[in-house]
Amino acid sequence: MRGGSVCVGALVSAACFAAPSAGVTGAAGAEPILPGRIVPAQSIGPLKLGMSEGAARHVLRRLGRSRLELHLRKGTASEYVEYGYPREYAVYTVGYLGRSGTRRVAYISVHLDRNRTREGLHVGALETKLRRTYRALRCTGHFDGSSSNWIECVLGDRRRRHTVFRVNPGSLYNGRQEPARVTRIAVREAFQRFENASSGAG
Repeated sequence: MRGGSVCVGALVSAACFAAPSAGVTGAAGAEPILPGRIVPAQSIGPLKLGMSEGAARHVLRRLGRSRLELHLRKGTASEYVEYGYPREYAVYTVGYLGRSGTRRVAYISVHLDRNRTREGLHVGALETKLRRTYRALRCTGHFDGSSSNWIECVLGDRRRRHTVFRVNPGSLYNGRQEPARVTRIAVREAFQRFENASSGAG
């Protein structure tokens, strides 16, 4: 990639944001980027909550092949399926909910610093800036004593469409304590995403 970086997973280091991620490409060698703003509780770039699976896949074609990350039945006919794009190094994650053939987008997340909110919040932003920007955040720490510790900050009512910011609480890097930073931003419908089955991805 040129002029940007990709950060995936619970741990984030200074190098993650300072160095470009060479070799990460989408279809036909294109950068795996869906340009556009993050609109809390609504959209990330051209992907919008509630859009049809077909329309979303049309947008996602530029990222190349996808990787199935989660497939769970929800009742007798409805199901939830989730894909990572691009396949080799998932930068965007999209979840579809509903009956086969009529599923709609219920979850969108990004691990890339290119997409930003109107206020400039993005993957890699400091937790302090996140809290200053959105005073109504409700944050919960998930600490199990391992390297998978994280903080989940919710903007909006969970019973409606809302936004989730996943934050790495900071860690030692090259002998220096790194500050807490945003590692993932997701917009989602008000539904149970089977967090226990999907490793608490937010």
